[in-house]
Amino acid sequence: MDTALRLADAEGLDAVSMRRLARELDVSPMSLYSYFEAKNDLVRAMLDVVSRGLGPADVTDGDWSEHLAEMGRRMRAAILEHPRLAQLFVTAPALGGRAMYVVEDMIGALRSKGVPGETALRAVYAVTAYAIGFVAQEVPRRDRGDTASRQEALASLPGDRFPNLVELAELAAGFASDEQFESGLTALIAGYAGGSPAQ
Repeated sequence: MDTALRLADAEGLDAVSMRRLARELDVSPMSLYSYFEAKNDLVRAMLDVVSRGLGPADVTDGDWSEHLAEMGRRMRAAILEHPRLAQLFVTAPALGGRAMYVVEDMIGALRSKGVPGETALRAVYAVTAYAIGFVAQEVPRRDRGDTASRQEALASLPGDRFPNLVELAELAAGFASDEQFESGLTALIAGYAGGSPAQ
């Protein structure tokens, strides 16, 4: 898996074929088929390895909402370690492997804190979708240049047509920033915390 992830990080997912991976490992392509029936199986295994970075769900101490936020942060960080795989998390039919364990454990942990089951499920799914969606938009924006260039471009827009973007150019340029991620994550979780009897 390390070799497959290294290839994906360096050259993109298209570079990860059974034949290319076999060449990198100095084995025959047929030997890989005893582990993976097709490339899709290999890709799922790669996603599972990336998902291990999510870490265990632990809400034994502290406020449940903060631990839910930490799950979102870990998810974002794990995907950003392999940015060229970010879109796979968007297009995958469902979370599997390690990610499913994390989601299950987090739902159970929130329920143990008094959060109703439906609220726990919806909150965990919402944070999961937010983290994955944020990274999917964050990665290409990081590749397009620095924040200063984006701010300059926004500030130079016609003020009569884009008065808000011009005024808020500095903030808007940091759309793919840690600050923006935390702002959205906090607002999202606050909505669920406000509707839950467990505070």
